[in-house]
Amino acid sequence: MPPIEARKSSPSTFSGRPPGPGPEVGPILRILGQAPANACAELAAFINQTQAKAGKDLTPAQASSLIASATRIRSVIGCSK
Repeated sequence: MPPIEARKSSPSTFSGRPPGPGPEVGPILRILGQAPANACAELAAFINQTQAKAGKDLTPAQASSLIASATRIRSVIGCSK
């Protein structure tokens, strides 16, 4: 089973819903099909929002994981710092 499918089928341990991208990620996924510059800007905004939610709506570990993933995506699609 692909990793994404495996995540969808396993229950979440912290929120009562299956793990996976939150509603904030949807626009990023749509923009990735458009101009990379738009995707880079959306990912930067996502990182900023995630940093602001660390320790509040997200645990520090969750925020760190999301930020690391977004940073990796930015690197793969060629975003500048």
